[in-house]
Formats: sequence, structure tokens, C-alpha cells
Amino acid sequence: MTTYADDVILKAKKGDNLFGRTENMRNIHFKGDESLIGQIVNVKITDARANSLMGEVEI
Repeated sequence: MTTYADDVILKAKKGDNLFGRTENMRNIHFKGDESLIGQIVNVKITDARANSLMGEVEI
């Protein structure tokens, strides 16, 4: 099963990853270009951790 987080609002870059929030305010981290900060993107969730999600930007 593939899960997507629609409308992720990108907040900042942390280390090698971008950081954003899902519609229900879950933290999500993924690799991407810094030019995406401040934009809303769709992200494919690849892993769920205790306090955050990991994902990949869907183009």
C-alpha cells in the first residue's frame, strides 16, 4: 500500500532534508531542493517514525 501526504507545507531545511507539516500537522522530512521552501507539495510517505514521517516528493 502506498500512502501520500497531500498539501505538505514546507517550512525549512534541516541537515540534508527539507522539513514540512502535513494537513494534520504531522512532521515530515524528505530530500528536495531548497527552492521548495514555502510551497505546498505532495509527498509519498516512505517511513513512519515515533515523532515524524519520512517521504519523497511526488513530481
